[in-house]
Amino acid sequence: LTDFIGSLNKDQLYEIAITSEMPLEWRYEAARELQSRSVKGDMITDIVRLYPFKTTTEISEYLGIPRSSIVNIARRLGLPRKVAANE
Repeated sequence: LTDFIGSLNKDQLYEIAITSEMPLEWRYEAARELQSRSVKGDMITDIVRLYPFKTTTEISEYLGIPRSSIVNIARRLGLPRKVAANE
């Protein structure tokens, strides 16, 4: 169940979490997965601190959140866009 829940996107997880017809175990796992994916305040500090020295992929692996989240957060914070072959 954990592998299945982990493969879903946020919209799918939300639907499972709020649907009363779903088994309680599924709803609980979906809610936990949604919570674990949220970016916490200290992660923002880490992103700003690491951004000049690490790639977005390295930062995402370090923090355990998707690379796209790092890119979006950096954009919102006004950090300079990274120019690299694979970034």
